[in-house]
Amino acid sequence: MRVLILCIDLGTTGYHAVIFDEKGQQISRFYQEYKSIYLPCRWIDHDPKTWLQAVKKIEYDKNCISAVAVTSQRATVIPVDKKDNPLDNAILWQDKRAIEETQHLINNDSK
Repeated sequence: MRVLILCIDLGTTGYHAVIFDEKGQQISRFYQEYKSIYLPCRWIDHDPKTWLQAVKKIEYDKNCISAVAVTSQRATVIPVDKKDNPLDNAILWQDKRAIEETQHLINNDSK
């Protein structure tokens, strides 16, 4: 059986997937761009469903995948329910909605 390694990068502006064989030869490559959602007060989100849609577009034999490597965009947060369904958009790493809370923690920690 052929051994394949699926490498996934969920970036800030797009999704890359590359499949390599056991010798490191690239078998296929996929890229899907997606848009950030810019909200008031410097909030920046992504719809996590766009990531799942991109993953489903990769063509490969699932029975041949021996390993999966995943990288993502730093500290992105996705609230999910008990069945891992997204409850809301993903909050991106460059989001600024907690600046005041962060400053409060910093100020109280230094006392």
